[in-house]
Amino acid sequence: VNTKKFKPADKNYLKNKLGLLENDRIVIYVGRLAKEKSVDFLLKSFARLQSPHAQAGGGQAKLKRPNTYFVIIGDGPEKKNLEKLAKDLSINEEAIFLGATPHYDLAKMYNGADVFVFGSTTETQGLVIPEAMACGLPVLTVKDRVFEQFIENGVDGFMVDKTENEFVKKLEEILDDKNLREEISKRARIKAEKFSLEEIAKRFENLYKEL
Repeated sequence: VNTKKFKPADKNYLKNKLGLLENDRIVIYVGRLAKEKSVDFLLKSFARLQSPHAQAGGGQAKLKRPNTYFVIIGDGPEKKNLEKLAKDLSINEEAIFLGATPHYDLAKMYNGADVFVFGSTTETQGLVIPEAMACGLPVLTVKDRVFEQFIENGVDGFMVDKTENEFVKKLEEILDDKNLREEISKRARIKAEKFSLEEIAKRFENLYKEL
């Protein structure tokens, strides 16, 4: 990870781009929109996070978190299906599909969010996770051995069982606890430094010397 490029920076770029308010919350996903990425799981979890509250007097139900948005960055064969799913789940206004984004703009996107989410269990590396961590973004993933190389659960990120209940419970905790987000953010950046271009180069150099 290029930690000189992916680093904590301006947090207003994404909100300004989307016309959101300073106090609005952003959950973000970056990656290919394909079945194996389980973006449908993330959308269903976000919909549960937004489970409507019935209004007194029988009025139309209101979203639980009208100031929370799910920004999805990436493209792929499942995009249309996922957009339809968002509409079916009644979160099509809160789930924002931005499509493919140039790699040089990704750091600004990460920095504008409050939490990064990832639901895939088919990764060989999952590079977007240390990229997000390098930007000081709290990361929430489903449990998978691949992610254990990046995340110490509860210390510099979070991993939960792949159930909507568990995922939503932890997501709510992260969104509601500013102090927790700040602590995880600091530790995430420190952990990401271990995967910087310079550190990985040193590891390879040492390996060559040993051989």
